[in-house]
Amino acid sequence: MYLVSLSVAGLMIIGPLLLTYRVLFTNSGSIKDSKGSRVKELKSDSRLAKFAASLELSDQGKRLAGNDPYLIHNGNSRELVITQPDHIKDFYRNDTKDAVGVKVGERWRAIRKYFDPEFTPAICIKTIPRYSAKISEWVDALPIQASRVSSTDGSFMLNVKIPCRFLPFQLVALQLYGDVFSDELYSKLLEINVLHEVILHDVILNKRLVSKVWNLFPTAAKKRMDLYTKQWESMNLDIIQYARENEVFCPAERIYKGVDQAHDMTKTEFLHTVDEILFANVDISSAVLNTLFTNLAANQEFQRALRAEFYAQKAQGNYDLVRYVTNQDCLLNFLVMESMRLTPAFCNKNIGGYNVPPNTAVVIDTRRLNTDAVTWGPDGNTFRPERFTNMPRRTCQYGFMRFGVGAASGKCLGKNVADIVFKMTTLAVIARYMITNVKKEGVEEAVSPEILFTPV
Repeated sequence: MYLVSLSVAGLMIIGPLLLTYRVLFTNSGSIKDSKGSRVKELKSDSRLAKFAASLELSDQGKRLAGNDPYLIHNGNSRELVITQPDHIKDFYRNDTKDAVGVKVGERWRAIRKYFDPEFTPAICIKTIPRYSAKISEWVDALPIQASRVSSTDGSFMLNVKIPCRFLPFQLVALQLYGDVFSDELYSKLLEINVLHEVILHDVILNKRLVSKVWNLFPTAAKKRMDLYTKQWESMNLDIIQYARENEVFCPAERIYKGVDQAHDMTKTEFLHTVDEILFANVDISSAVLNTLFTNLAANQEFQRALRAEFYAQKAQGNYDLVRYVTNQDCLLNFLVMESMRLTPAFCNKNIGGYNVPPNTAVVIDTRRLNTDAVTWGPDGNTFRPERFTNMPRRTCQYGFMRFGVGAASGKCLGKNVADIVFKMTTLAVIARYMITNVKKEGVEEAVSPEILFTPV
Protein backbone atom coordinates (compact mmCIF):
# COMPACT_ATOMS: atom_id res chain seq x y z
CA MET A 1 0.00 0.00 0.00
CA TYR A 2 1.35 3.51 -0.69
CA LEU A 3 0.79 5.68 2.34
CA VAL A 4 -0.63 9.15 1.74
CA SER A 5 -2.31 11.54 4.18
CA LEU A 6 -5.72 12.38 2.65
CA SER A 7 -8.27 15.00 4.02
CA VAL A 8 -7.36 18.64 4.30
CA ALA A 9 -3.98 17.74 5.64
CA GLY A 10 -2.10 16.74 2.58
CA LEU A 11 0.05 14.36 0.64
CA MET A 12 3.07 12.55 2.03
CA ILE A 13 4.18 9.29 0.42
CA ILE A 14 5.81 6.97 2.95
CA GLY A 15 5.81 3.38 1.81
CA PRO A 16 4.89 0.97 -0.94
CA LEU A 17 1.16 0.15 -1.36
CA LEU A 18 -0.88 2.51 0.77
CA LEU A 19 -1.45 6.22 0.35
CA THR A 20 -2.50 7.84 3.66
CA TYR A 21 -4.08 11.26 3.90
CA ARG A 22 -3.16 11.67 7.55
CA VAL A 23 -4.80 13.75 10.27
CA LEU A 24 -5.93 13.20 13.87
CA PHE A 25 -8.39 10.35 14.27
CA THR A 26 -11.72 10.37 16.08
CA ASN A 27 -13.53 7.59 17.93
CA SER A 28 -13.69 4.61 15.56
CA GLY A 29 -17.07 3.60 16.97
CA SER A 30 -18.59 6.66 15.30
CA ILE A 31 -18.00 5.20 11.82
CA LYS A 32 -21.23 3.34 11.06
CA ASP A 33 -23.37 2.57 8.05
CA SER A 34 -27.03 3.54 7.63
CA LYS A 35 -28.11 0.48 9.66
CA GLY A 36 -25.88 1.39 12.60
CA SER A 37 -23.33 -1.34 11.93
CA ARG A 38 -19.76 -0.44 12.77
CA VAL A 39 -17.03 -0.55 10.15
CA LYS A 40 -14.86 -3.70 10.34
CA GLU A 41 -11.44 -3.43 11.95
CA LEU A 42 -8.10 -5.26 11.79
CA LYS A 43 -7.13 -5.53 15.45
CA SER A 44 -3.35 -5.91 15.15
CA ASP A 45 -1.07 -2.86 14.99
CA SER A 46 -0.31 -2.17 11.31
CA ARG A 47 2.28 0.55 11.87
CA LEU A 48 5.22 -1.57 10.68
CA ALA A 49 3.18 -3.88 8.43
CA LYS A 50 2.39 -0.95 6.13
CA PHE A 51 6.08 -0.82 5.27
CA ALA A 52 7.39 -4.36 5.76
CA ALA A 53 4.35 -6.41 4.70
CA SER A 54 2.02 -4.06 2.84
CA LEU A 55 0.87 -6.67 0.31
CA GLU A 56 -0.10 -9.10 3.08
CA LEU A 57 -1.88 -6.29 4.95
CA SER A 58 -3.85 -5.43 1.81
CA ASP A 59 -4.91 -9.06 1.39
CA GLN A 60 -5.93 -9.32 5.07
CA GLY A 61 -8.16 -6.29 4.64
CA LYS A 62 -9.79 -7.79 1.56
CA ARG A 63 -10.51 -11.05 3.40
CA LEU A 64 -11.96 -9.12 6.35
CA ALA A 65 -14.13 -6.55 4.58
CA GLY A 66 -14.29 -7.47 0.91
CA ASN A 67 -14.69 -4.21 -1.00
CA ASP A 68 -16.00 -2.25 2.01
CA PRO A 69 -13.87 0.31 3.90
CA TYR A 70 -12.16 -1.01 7.04
CA LEU A 71 -9.98 0.22 9.90
CA ILE A 72 -6.34 -0.50 10.69
CA HIS A 73 -4.36 0.42 13.82
CA ASN A 74 -1.38 2.78 13.69
CA GLY A 75 -0.08 2.81 17.26
CA ASN A 76 -2.82 4.38 19.38
CA SER A 77 -4.65 5.81 16.39
CA ARG A 78 -6.78 4.21 13.70
CA GLU A 79 -6.98 4.82 9.97
CA LEU A 80 -9.77 4.09 7.52
CA VAL A 81 -8.68 2.12 4.43
CA ILE A 82 -10.57 2.65 1.17
CA THR A 83 -10.01 0.58 -1.95
CA GLN A 84 -12.68 1.27 -4.56
CA PRO A 85 -13.21 4.07 -7.13
CA ASP A 86 -16.58 4.89 -5.56
CA HIS A 87 -14.85 5.33 -2.18
CA ILE A 88 -12.47 7.85 -3.72
CA LYS A 89 -15.34 9.69 -5.37
CA ASP A 90 -17.19 9.81 -2.02
CA PHE A 91 -14.07 11.09 -0.29
CA TYR A 92 -13.61 14.04 -2.66
CA ARG A 93 -17.29 14.84 -3.05
CA ASN A 94 -17.88 18.58 -2.56
CA ASP A 95 -14.17 19.26 -2.02
CA THR A 96 -12.78 22.44 -3.53
CA LYS A 97 -9.73 22.17 -5.73
CA ASP A 98 -7.58 23.62 -2.92
CA ALA A 99 -8.71 21.22 -0.21
CA VAL A 100 -5.64 18.95 -0.31
CA GLY A 101 -2.16 20.00 0.74
CA VAL A 102 0.31 19.71 3.54
CA LYS A 103 -0.97 23.03 4.82
CA VAL A 104 -4.60 23.94 5.26
CA GLY A 105 -6.58 26.54 3.35
CA GLU A 106 -5.03 29.96 2.99
CA ARG A 107 -1.59 28.91 4.25
CA TRP A 108 -1.28 26.23 1.59
CA ARG A 109 -2.52 28.56 -1.15
CA ALA A 110 0.06 31.15 -0.09
CA ILE A 111 2.87 28.61 -0.36
CA ARG A 112 1.69 27.18 -3.68
CA LYS A 113 1.54 30.69 -5.12
CA TYR A 114 5.35 30.73 -5.17
CA PHE A 115 6.08 27.07 -5.95
CA ASP A 116 3.52 26.39 -8.69
CA PRO A 117 4.93 28.80 -11.33
CA GLU A 118 8.29 26.99 -11.26
CA PHE A 119 6.72 23.60 -12.06
CA THR A 120 4.15 24.37 -14.76
CA PRO A 121 4.16 22.20 -17.91
CA ALA A 122 5.48 25.14 -19.94
CA ILE A 123 8.41 25.72 -17.57
CA CYS A 124 9.28 22.02 -17.46
CA ILE A 125 9.17 21.82 -21.25
CA LYS A 126 11.71 24.65 -21.46
CA THR A 127 14.06 22.54 -19.35
CA ILE A 128 13.90 19.56 -21.74
CA PRO A 129 17.30 20.30 -23.37
CA ARG A 130 18.97 20.17 -19.94
CA TYR A 131 17.03 17.03 -19.01
CA SER A 132 18.15 15.50 -22.30
CA ALA A 133 21.83 16.20 -21.60
CA LYS A 134 21.65 14.62 -18.11
CA ILE A 135 19.71 11.60 -19.37
CA SER A 136 22.24 11.09 -22.17
CA GLU A 137 25.04 11.08 -19.58
CA TRP A 138 23.02 8.57 -17.57
CA VAL A 139 22.62 6.21 -20.54
CA ASP A 140 26.35 6.56 -21.37
CA ALA A 141 27.17 5.34 -17.86
CA LEU A 142 24.95 2.23 -17.94
CA PRO A 143 27.67 -0.15 -19.24
CA ILE A 144 29.99 1.01 -16.46
CA GLN A 145 27.50 -0.24 -13.86
CA ALA A 146 26.92 -3.57 -15.62
CA SER A 147 27.65 -6.91 -13.97
CA ARG A 148 28.78 -8.46 -17.26
CA VAL A 149 29.79 -6.88 -20.59
CA SER A 150 30.20 -8.76 -23.89
CA SER A 151 33.44 -8.09 -25.73
CA THR A 152 31.86 -9.07 -29.05
CA ASP A 153 28.61 -7.15 -29.52
CA GLY A 154 28.79 -4.60 -26.69
CA SER A 155 25.79 -6.06 -24.87
CA PHE A 156 25.71 -6.04 -21.08
CA MET A 157 23.64 -7.21 -18.14
CA LEU A 158 22.46 -4.77 -15.51
CA ASN A 159 20.07 -4.64 -12.58
CA VAL A 160 18.24 -1.55 -13.80
CA LYS A 161 16.97 -0.74 -10.29
CA ILE A 162 20.45 0.52 -9.40
CA PRO A 163 20.90 3.26 -12.03
CA CYS A 164 17.20 4.21 -11.80
CA ARG A 165 17.59 4.98 -8.09
CA PHE A 166 18.42 8.67 -8.33
CA LEU A 167 17.84 9.86 -11.91
CA PRO A 168 14.42 11.46 -11.19
CA PHE A 169 15.85 12.92 -7.96
CA GLN A 170 18.71 14.51 -9.90
CA LEU A 171 16.42 16.07 -12.52
CA VAL A 172 13.93 17.43 -9.98
CA ALA A 173 16.89 19.03 -8.19
CA LEU A 174 17.95 20.52 -11.52
CA GLN A 175 14.46 21.98 -11.91
CA LEU A 176 14.59 23.46 -8.39
CA TYR A 177 18.10 24.92 -8.38
CA GLY A 178 18.51 25.86 -12.04
CA ASP A 179 21.96 27.12 -13.02
CA VAL A 180 23.26 26.72 -9.47
CA PHE A 181 22.89 22.95 -9.83
CA SER A 182 26.22 21.20 -10.32
CA ASP A 183 27.89 17.86 -9.74
CA GLU A 184 29.16 19.19 -6.40
CA LEU A 185 25.66 20.21 -5.30
CA TYR A 186 24.29 16.86 -6.44
CA SER A 187 26.85 15.07 -4.27
CA LYS A 188 25.79 17.17 -1.27
CA LEU A 189 22.14 16.31 -1.90
CA LEU A 190 22.97 12.61 -2.01
CA GLU A 191 24.78 12.90 1.32
CA ILE A 192 21.81 14.68 2.88
CA ASN A 193 19.46 12.07 1.43
CA VAL A 194 21.35 9.34 3.32
CA LEU A 195 20.68 11.19 6.57
CA HIS A 196 17.08 11.82 5.53
CA GLU A 197 16.52 8.07 5.01
CA VAL A 198 17.97 7.27 8.44
CA ILE A 199 15.60 9.80 10.04
CA LEU A 200 12.63 8.32 8.20
CA HIS A 201 13.67 4.89 9.46
CA ASP A 202 13.85 6.32 13.00
CA VAL A 203 10.30 7.64 12.77
CA ILE A 204 8.89 4.41 11.33
CA LEU A 205 10.41 2.25 14.06
CA ASN A 206 9.79 4.58 17.00
CA LYS A 207 6.41 6.30 17.14
CA ARG A 208 7.55 8.29 20.22
CA LEU A 209 9.66 10.48 17.93
CA VAL A 210 6.56 12.45 16.95
CA SER A 211 6.06 13.40 20.60
CA LYS A 212 7.17 16.90 21.61
CA VAL A 213 7.93 15.67 25.11
CA TRP A 214 10.12 12.80 23.90
CA ASN A 215 12.06 15.20 21.69
CA LEU A 216 13.07 17.25 24.70
CA PHE A 217 15.56 14.48 25.49
CA PRO A 218 18.94 14.37 23.66
CA THR A 219 18.39 10.97 22.02
CA ALA A 220 20.51 9.79 19.10
CA ALA A 221 17.48 10.12 16.81
CA LYS A 222 16.84 13.69 18.00
CA LYS A 223 20.49 14.57 17.33
CA ARG A 224 20.22 13.16 13.81
CA MET A 225 17.10 15.23 13.19
CA ASP A 226 18.81 18.38 14.46
CA LEU A 227 21.85 17.70 12.25
CA TYR A 228 19.64 17.21 9.20
CA THR A 229 17.66 20.38 9.91
CA LYS A 230 20.86 22.39 10.27
CA GLN A 231 22.48 21.01 7.10
CA TRP A 232 19.32 21.35 5.02
CA GLU A 233 18.76 24.98 6.02
CA SER A 234 22.41 25.93 5.58
CA MET A 235 22.69 24.40 2.11
CA ASN A 236 19.53 26.04 0.79
CA LEU A 237 20.32 29.47 2.20
CA ASP A 238 23.83 29.28 0.74
CA ILE A 239 22.34 28.46 -2.67
CA ILE A 240 19.95 31.40 -2.48
CA GLN A 241 22.72 33.79 -1.42
CA TYR A 242 25.01 32.57 -4.22
CA ALA A 243 22.26 32.96 -6.83
CA ARG A 244 21.55 36.53 -5.73
CA GLU A 245 25.16 37.65 -5.46
CA ASN A 246 26.03 36.23 -8.87
CA GLU A 247 22.68 36.92 -10.57
CA VAL A 248 22.30 33.24 -11.48
CA PHE A 249 19.00 31.70 -12.58
CA CYS A 250 17.65 29.68 -9.67
CA PRO A 251 13.94 28.86 -9.18
CA ALA A 252 14.49 28.15 -5.47
CA GLU A 253 15.80 31.70 -5.07
CA ARG A 254 12.72 33.14 -6.78
CA ILE A 255 10.46 31.01 -4.58
CA TYR A 256 12.28 32.22 -1.47
CA LYS A 257 11.16 35.79 -2.20
CA GLY A 258 7.88 34.66 -0.71
CA VAL A 259 9.77 34.34 2.59
CA ASP A 260 12.15 37.28 2.85
CA GLN A 261 10.45 39.85 0.59
CA ALA A 262 6.69 39.20 0.47
CA HIS A 263 6.59 37.48 3.89
CA ASP A 264 3.78 35.21 2.66
CA MET A 265 5.41 32.03 3.99
CA THR A 266 7.91 31.16 6.68
CA LYS A 267 11.42 29.85 6.17
CA THR A 268 10.33 26.55 7.73
CA GLU A 269 7.46 26.22 5.26
CA PHE A 270 9.85 26.83 2.38
CA LEU A 271 12.38 24.26 3.64
CA HIS A 272 9.72 21.64 4.36
CA THR A 273 8.15 22.04 0.93
CA VAL A 274 11.49 21.76 -0.89
CA ASP A 275 12.27 18.72 1.27
CA GLU A 276 9.00 17.08 0.26
CA ILE A 277 9.51 17.80 -3.45
CA LEU A 278 12.98 16.26 -3.46
CA PHE A 279 13.00 13.48 -0.90
CA ALA A 280 9.42 12.25 -0.48
CA ASN A 281 9.25 10.59 -3.89
CA VAL A 282 12.79 9.28 -4.45
CA ASP A 283 11.87 5.63 -4.00
CA ILE A 284 8.54 5.87 -5.81
CA SER A 285 9.97 7.58 -8.91
CA SER A 286 12.81 5.07 -9.13
CA ALA A 287 10.31 2.21 -8.66
CA VAL A 288 8.24 3.50 -11.58
CA LEU A 289 11.31 3.51 -13.86
CA ASN A 290 12.26 0.05 -12.66
CA THR A 291 8.73 -1.23 -13.35
CA LEU A 292 8.77 0.44 -16.76
CA PHE A 293 12.03 -1.11 -17.96
CA THR A 294 11.41 -4.52 -16.37
CA ASN A 295 8.04 -4.86 -18.09
CA LEU A 296 9.27 -3.35 -21.34
CA ALA A 297 12.04 -5.97 -21.39
CA ALA A 298 9.44 -8.71 -20.83
CA ASN A 299 7.12 -7.47 -23.58
CA GLN A 300 9.11 -7.63 -26.79
CA GLU A 301 6.12 -7.09 -29.06
CA PHE A 302 5.20 -3.84 -27.34
CA GLN A 303 8.85 -2.77 -27.24
CA ARG A 304 9.12 -3.25 -31.02
CA ALA A 305 5.90 -1.28 -31.54
CA LEU A 306 7.15 1.54 -29.32
CA ARG A 307 10.49 1.69 -31.11
CA ALA A 308 8.68 1.75 -34.47
CA GLU A 309 6.49 4.61 -33.21
CA PHE A 310 9.60 6.51 -32.11
CA TYR A 311 11.37 5.99 -35.44
CA ALA A 312 8.24 7.04 -37.33
CA GLN A 313 8.10 10.24 -35.30
CA LYS A 314 11.76 11.01 -35.98
CA ALA A 315 11.33 10.31 -39.71
CA GLN A 316 8.82 13.12 -40.04
CA GLY A 317 10.25 16.28 -41.50
CA ASN A 318 8.70 18.37 -38.77
CA TYR A 319 9.70 16.05 -35.90
CA ASP A 320 9.21 17.78 -32.57
CA LEU A 321 10.42 15.99 -29.42
CA VAL A 322 8.33 18.22 -27.16
CA ARG A 323 5.16 17.47 -29.10
CA TYR A 324 5.86 13.73 -28.95
CA VAL A 325 6.67 13.72 -25.21
CA THR A 326 3.51 15.70 -24.39
CA ASN A 327 1.22 13.67 -26.69
CA GLN A 328 -1.37 11.85 -24.58
CA ASP A 329 -2.50 9.50 -27.35
CA CYS A 330 0.58 7.43 -28.16
CA LEU A 331 2.30 4.24 -27.01
CA LEU A 332 4.95 6.21 -25.13
CA ASN A 333 2.33 7.82 -22.91
CA PHE A 334 0.46 4.54 -22.47
CA LEU A 335 3.69 2.89 -21.31
CA VAL A 336 4.28 5.50 -18.62
CA MET A 337 0.65 5.41 -17.46
CA GLU A 338 0.69 1.61 -17.23
CA SER A 339 3.96 1.67 -15.27
CA MET A 340 2.52 4.19 -12.84
CA ARG A 341 -0.71 2.19 -12.56
CA LEU A 342 1.25 -0.81 -11.34
CA THR A 343 3.63 1.30 -9.20
CA PRO A 344 1.55 4.19 -7.83
CA ALA A 345 2.22 8.53 -7.20
CA PHE A 346 -13.55 18.23 5.71
CA CYS A 347 -16.88 17.84 6.58
CA ASN A 348 -18.65 14.58 7.41
CA LYS A 349 -18.38 12.25 4.42
CA ASN A 350 -20.28 9.12 3.48
CA ILE A 351 -17.73 6.65 2.09
CA GLY A 352 -18.86 3.25 0.87
CA GLY A 353 -22.07 3.53 2.88
CA TYR A 354 -20.32 4.51 6.14
CA ASN A 355 -20.68 7.93 7.73
CA VAL A 356 -17.10 9.12 8.34
CA PRO A 357 -16.60 12.01 10.78
CA PRO A 358 -14.27 14.95 10.10
CA ASN A 359 -10.56 14.66 10.95
CA THR A 360 -10.46 10.95 10.10
CA ALA A 361 -7.19 9.54 8.76
CA VAL A 362 -8.03 7.91 5.44
CA VAL A 363 -5.76 5.43 3.68
CA ILE A 364 -6.00 4.51 -0.02
CA ASP A 365 -4.95 0.99 -0.93
CA THR A 366 -3.51 1.89 -4.32
CA ARG A 367 -2.62 -1.67 -5.27
CA ARG A 368 -6.27 -2.69 -5.18
CA LEU A 369 -7.52 0.59 -6.62
CA ASN A 370 -5.12 0.46 -9.59
CA THR A 371 -5.81 -3.19 -10.41
CA ASP A 372 -9.48 -3.60 -9.49
CA ALA A 373 -11.55 -5.41 -12.11
CA VAL A 374 -14.29 -2.76 -11.86
CA THR A 375 -12.00 -0.32 -13.69
CA TRP A 376 -9.34 -2.49 -15.32
CA GLY A 377 -11.09 -5.74 -16.20
CA PRO A 378 -9.94 -9.27 -15.38
CA ASP A 379 -6.31 -8.58 -16.40
CA GLY A 380 -5.81 -5.70 -13.98
CA ASN A 381 -2.60 -7.25 -12.63
CA THR A 382 -1.14 -7.70 -16.11
CA PHE A 383 1.22 -5.20 -17.75
CA ARG A 384 -0.62 -4.14 -20.93
CA PRO A 385 -0.10 -0.47 -21.93
CA GLU A 386 -2.46 -0.80 -24.91
CA ARG A 387 -5.38 -0.85 -22.44
CA PHE A 388 -5.31 2.97 -22.47
CA THR A 389 -5.88 3.20 -26.24
CA ASN A 390 -9.66 3.40 -26.05
CA MET A 391 -10.18 3.98 -22.33
CA PRO A 392 -12.29 7.11 -21.60
CA ARG A 393 -10.58 9.57 -19.23
CA ARG A 394 -13.57 9.60 -16.91
CA THR A 395 -13.01 5.87 -16.30
CA CYS A 396 -9.63 6.68 -14.74
CA GLN A 397 -10.71 9.71 -12.74
CA TYR A 398 -11.33 7.85 -9.49
CA GLY A 399 -9.93 4.42 -10.36
CA PHE A 400 -6.33 5.38 -11.09
CA MET A 401 -3.87 6.69 -8.49
CA ARG A 402 -1.05 8.25 -10.49
CA PHE A 403 -0.22 11.67 -9.04
CA GLY A 404 -3.37 11.57 -6.94
CA VAL A 405 -7.02 11.19 -7.90
CA GLY A 406 -10.02 13.46 -8.02
CA ALA A 407 -9.31 16.74 -6.25
CA ALA A 408 -5.73 15.64 -5.52
CA SER A 409 -4.73 14.90 -9.11
CA GLY A 410 -3.11 18.28 -9.68
CA LYS A 411 -1.42 18.67 -6.29
CA CYS A 412 1.90 16.93 -6.90
CA LEU A 413 4.40 19.70 -7.64
CA GLY A 414 6.85 17.38 -9.38
CA LYS A 415 4.35 15.55 -11.59
CA ASN A 416 5.22 17.46 -14.77
CA VAL A 417 8.94 16.82 -14.25
CA ALA A 418 8.34 13.13 -13.53
CA ASP A 419 6.16 12.62 -16.60
CA ILE A 420 8.78 14.14 -18.92
CA VAL A 421 11.67 12.32 -17.22
CA PHE A 422 10.01 8.90 -17.53
CA LYS A 423 9.29 9.42 -21.23
CA MET A 424 12.64 10.92 -22.19
CA THR A 425 14.56 8.21 -20.31
CA THR A 426 12.57 5.54 -22.14
CA LEU A 427 13.32 7.10 -25.53
CA ALA A 428 17.02 7.48 -24.71
CA VAL A 429 17.28 3.78 -23.83
CA ILE A 430 15.27 2.27 -26.72
CA ALA A 431 17.08 4.49 -29.21
CA ARG A 432 20.33 2.73 -28.32
CA TYR A 433 19.39 -0.66 -26.88
CA MET A 434 17.02 -3.56 -27.19
CA ILE A 435 16.30 -4.77 -23.66
CA THR A 436 15.29 -8.30 -22.71
CA ASN A 437 14.70 -10.20 -19.49
CA VAL A 438 17.25 -12.73 -18.33
CA LYS A 439 16.26 -16.16 -17.00
CA LYS A 440 17.82 -17.28 -13.72
CA GLU A 441 20.22 -20.14 -14.30
CA GLY A 442 18.93 -23.47 -12.99
CA VAL A 443 15.53 -22.05 -11.98
CA GLU A 444 12.70 -22.80 -14.39
CA GLU A 445 10.53 -19.78 -15.35
CA ALA A 446 12.32 -17.54 -12.82
CA VAL A 447 13.41 -14.12 -14.06
CA SER A 448 16.63 -12.47 -12.94
CA PRO A 449 16.47 -8.87 -11.67
CA GLU A 450 19.04 -8.11 -14.36
CA ILE A 451 18.17 -6.98 -17.88
CA LEU A 452 20.18 -7.65 -21.03
CA PHE A 453 20.98 -4.48 -22.99
CA THR A 454 21.90 -5.14 -26.64
CA PRO A 455 22.89 -2.26 -28.96
CA VAL A 456 20.46 -1.73 -31.84
